[in-house]
Amino acid sequence: MRKLSVMAVMVAALVLVTCSEFTAPVEIEQAETEARVVVTENGQTFVKLGIGVSNNSRALFQELAEVACERFEVAFANGANHYRTSWLDNERGYIWVQPGDYANNAILFAGTERRVLLAVGTMFTADDTDNTTVTANTRRITFELSSLGSDMTTGSFSISGTGVGTAAIPGGYSAITVPKGPQDRSGTFTVTGIPANARIVTAAPGNVIRKIISIPGYNRALDVGGSFSAPVHAIPNGTLVPVNGQFGITINTRANEGLVRLAFELPVYALSATHQLQNTIATDAGITLNDVGPRTWYIQGGIDNNALDTGEGEGSDGGAILLGVGQIATDQWIEIYHNF
Repeated sequence: MRKLSVMAVMVAALVLVTCSEFTAPVEIEQAETEARVVVTENGQTFVKLGIGVSNNSRALFQELAEVACERFEVAFANGANHYRTSWLDNERGYIWVQPGDYANNAILFAGTERRVLLAVGTMFTADDTDNTTVTANTRRITFELSSLGSDMTTGSFSISGTGVGTAAIPGGYSAITVPKGPQDRSGTFTVTGIPANARIVTAAPGNVIRKIISIPGYNRALDVGGSFSAPVHAIPNGTLVPVNGQFGITINTRANEGLVRLAFELPVYALSATHQLQNTIATDAGITLNDVGPRTWYIQGGIDNNALDTGEGEGSDGGAILLGVGQIATDQWIEIYHNF
């Protein structure tokens, strides 16, 4: 996968920043006729926070922009009340939240148009103070942004058991090799950069995706399977993702020998599986809280999970690994056959 090595503190004009606009900081002030703080008929106070543009964390956002960072989602939790919104790059969004302390209860997702997760932001401070409390006077909050990364060729994927090796494959690829099955082998899929206090939860069971690959002179292993292990292997959703980014997997080899591509994908939500709470808001309060459900995002080995990770650092978008089972080359098989 293309590697993003920068961690930075992202200061947003009122809330957040976008990936591709690197202009001077812009403070988004509401028009004088537009309410920014309202009190509902049942006594609830809501603050309108706008999504602005800033040139802070320029290096990280330049990297993100280069790898097609196009979609964002932010979510806040205030007790049982959840608020979230999403938007595309070059768009500007707004969110209403209640005042409160959002330590470990606010999160930002940034990623591709199809929601491959590239970076995660956690709330750092409000108005550059020493706390994370949003008040009716809050104008600015700060997220600490951490980019996710993996290298499927150098440690993001591992498999246990005897006889594990490697083999050079034409085209500049390398395959991880295991003896012929049937055998179930445990392993790990690891993603770096998940913040220690991030609340990322599962949206569905993780998938080990088998992709057939055809290389002249090599067999194809068509019956290899796999699955994620606990705690992210099964519904119900909402299981907290391990902050060390290490996910247990099981790889199942059967009768076939040859090569197969394997990719790993974990569907996740920002903060929780909870929809935005339907509050009773007076129509004259000037705001409406719709039932906004969390969007499904994907933690995976690369931006393009169909392509092999070449291990070329920032030059590789691929997220799949090449697994070789038993006798992988057809010409070697013929040679061994004639020796009998």
